[in-house]
Amino acid sequence: AKMKEFAKWGCLHHRCIVCDRKAGAVGGALFRCVACPMAHCDDHLSEDARILSNNKIYEALGYPSASNTIHVLCSKECIKWYEEKKENKELDTVIEENKNEYQKFIQENKPE
Repeated sequence: AKMKEFAKWGCLHHRCIVCDRKAGAVGGALFRCVACPMAHCDDHLSEDARILSNNKIYEALGYPSASNTIHVLCSKECIKWYEEKKENKELDTVIEENKNEYQKFIQENKPE
């Protein structure tokens, strides 16, 4: 299937990268990759994808769990990236950096 071109920028995690449908149009949830900016509907998720029970990378940024999101590693390449980062303890560094950035943002944007 050919990927749709977007007329203007939009976060790729809010639409299926292949058919451009939002969660509400595909049964209520999208499969959002934690290693790349792509999301897929159930019809277009690769057989190679791996479903994750949680997403510590996004949690560290303060993103709440959402009922319309299923976190995945969407391809062999994303699985490889994730496993290499996890094995080398680099994933812990990414998570810690995200926590620090989130805390910094909160501090800088506190109402006075």
